Amino acid sequence: MTPDKCRIPADVDQMFLDWARRALKEAGTTALRFLADNPQLTQVGLAKQLATHGRVNGIGVVMAIYEEAVQRGMLRTVAKELLLRTIWSRFPSGWSSHGEVHPIVKIGGWSYELKYAKSPKAYEACDRILRHLVNSPPPEGWTPLADNDPLIESLFDQYWPRDSEACSRQSADTM
Repeated sequence: MTPDKCRIPADVDQMFLDWARRALKEAGTTALRFLADNPQLTQVGLAKQLATHGRVNGIGVVMAIYEEAVQRGMLRTVAKELLLRTIWSRFPSGWSSHGEVHPIVKIGGWSYELKYAKSPKAYEACDRILRHLVNSPPPEGWTPLADNDPLIESLFDQYWPRDSEACSRQSADTM
């Protein structure tokens, strides 16, 4: 494979991030402010809302959110917020381990998207949280609370302790 072909995914990711940054600037907001101002929207919903200010897609919006979260030392907090939004959107009637689509397929994208934070420690923590949710699922019908859900809080405390927030920032800065 030629070096140019190896760069294509990185170039596309950069293009998506640039689009999101321009749209956020046009909207007069930051990625984290936009996230906070739209608490009911999924990543796709955020992109649709932001699209009124320019060309944008969900990947670029997530990249911008994680980029700012790392810069502000809020990666753990933002990852938790995005997990909640993912669960709410993928399980609108509450958690279910039944059906044609396995829970790991439904929420696995949350862990995958964390690669944009460029923090191996954070990615590992998210992977452990995701595996726990799938291997020891919550009760059928469970829907996490918006603030301080006991299950989500305990998973983050167990697999991504609060004092690791600074470590996440340092890991991303060194990459």
